[in-house]
Amino acid sequence: MAKYAQEANITLNRCNVAAIQSSIDSINRKYGTRFTQKDTINFCKRLQHQHFVFGFVIILLHVEYNEEHNRVLADPFVWHYITLKYPIAEAYMLCAEPDWIELHFIFGNPSPADVFAESEMIQISNDPSNQRQATMNINSHCSMQASHVVGSLDLSSIF
Repeated sequence: MAKYAQEANITLNRCNVAAIQSSIDSINRKYGTRFTQKDTINFCKRLQHQHFVFGFVIILLHVEYNEEHNRVLADPFVWHYITLKYPIAEAYMLCAEPDWIELHFIFGNPSPADVFAESEMIQISNDPSNQRQATMNINSHCSMQASHVVGSLDLSSIF
């Protein structure tokens, strides 16, 4: 959408409804789509959430982003922990966010705070009769920082 606004020499911001609608109309004409302003707003919110999720994943300890190859790199045990704790992050295991540079330009630096709506705490049971017991406690009032997420963790209990 920003591309079409730029071609039309229009500056997009939330208050400029005419510019947003003009950009949507340009996209609809070119591609034969029927996007509404509500569709576009929902799409932009989803893009922003993806941007923050990706930004959160790549700032975790022992995770790095290779910009040249557009890959998120981490050891297998780190991915195991991340996907156990945040299943939504699994999408970034094999390929990174393809539009990271553009999203970064639009949305800026991702916040270092936990971007997932619900905070999870996973407890592993030592009971030999039930080796894979895991209990999730949801605490929506807690806002975890990235440093808390990657604190000390005994991964031997997971394997």
